[in-house]
Amino acid sequence: MRKRKLFGTIAILLTCAMFTACATPTSEPTSTPAGTPTTAPEEVTNVSYKVGEVSTYNAPAADYGLSIDASKEIHDISELLYGIFFEDINFASDGGLYAEMVYNRSFEFNHLALNDEKFCWTDVGSISATVIKGDKEGCLNINNPNYMLLKNDSAEPAGVRNKGFLEGMCVKADTSYNFSVYAKGMDGYTGPLHVSVIAGNETVASGEIKSLTSEWKKYELSLTSSKSATRSVYLVVTIDKGSAAIDMVSLFPAETYKGRENGLRKDLAEKLEALKPKFLRFPGGCVIEGISLELAYDWKDSIGVDENGDPLLFNGNYGDVAARKLGQNLWTNESLTNDAYPVFMTYGLGFYEYFLLSEDIGAIGVPVLNCGIAC
Repeated sequence: MRKRKLFGTIAILLTCAMFTACATPTSEPTSTPAGTPTTAPEEVTNVSYKVGEVSTYNAPAADYGLSIDASKEIHDISELLYGIFFEDINFASDGGLYAEMVYNRSFEFNHLALNDEKFCWTDVGSISATVIKGDKEGCLNINNPNYMLLKNDSAEPAGVRNKGFLEGMCVKADTSYNFSVYAKGMDGYTGPLHVSVIAGNETVASGEIKSLTSEWKKYELSLTSSKSATRSVYLVVTIDKGSAAIDMVSLFPAETYKGRENGLRKDLAEKLEALKPKFLRFPGGCVIEGISLELAYDWKDSIGVDENGDPLLFNGNYGDVAARKLGQNLWTNESLTNDAYPVFMTYGLGFYEYFLLSEDIGAIGVPVLNCGIAC
């Protein structure tokens, strides 16, 4: 902490002006006999204001004077009082600061969303695309029990596509994007997985995973867009004739803030850094409470834990985003069962990422925890 001069001249003068405008000299109350006609109070002429108008401080006309010695240091003010309060509301995290472009990437949305677990995914070609729910034996892990099963009986590639958050994805020309997916061949399928980004009817980026194995495996591709587009942009995933399972379908801009994997949008995070905050409070206020304690934000879920609350080992790592249980955001409208814009929490931007962001912008991380109440 270091000393700063406390300059309160403006605030004090405004306060004085307000006081002057509201103050009226008073006298001792007197009793008036019943039935005695009352007279209107005398107009006060020594108060510098007019009814219905905004008054300003007028030194000559003011009833009160105030002298300020701004050179005198009165109070010590902490440098830590200026910071950022992040609230996960209105897609501030998923669909906002968090750079993931795929909406409902793990097929874990529920009945509150339009088309339930298949929310935001539509069929491409002659395909049977079904979300397999709660498959404890064949799923990716206990926190990610749903996956998409693709069955293509045609001679042409077929699959599903995702439009992204809110009004949809957008891509920039000559810009690279990192695609990843967990996939496995079913019923002996070892064929390719075709991946593309389309804008309208035009393919602007494409790649191919040559062959799938019969076990879950993470596959990655780099896709570079040939043009910029902001409308009717979709990520498309298809297979040849046969069956395959997919999960955690993801698309990130290759350039994230500080180049971090599973990172943040560079443009937005740089604006936070430019504020030069001394602290970052996260992940919000009301969102911590949740609609119920059962559905409240759980910081442990944001780093990936098992049913006992212990860190979950997945893919050789602790804290893998594919092992984080989907959460229901407080701001989801529970009165709807076909919400076109449901708000869930992937926890891809979890406590670990919030602390990283705090370090990256030179701020102190201030986590908010539930104290046992629901909204």
